[in-house]
Amino acid sequence: MKADLVIGPPLLPERWFHDYSRFLDDLSVKLGLDFDL
Repeated sequence: MKADLVIGPPLLPERWFHDYSRFLDDLSVKLGLDFDL
């Protein structure tokens, strides 16, 4: 089990933030919400 998959890649914060932002966008669409990131 890789811990970096849970807390996100420590050496790639920009990549992780981008993936997390897209994740929130997809989640917001399902919930009908609007996250301004």
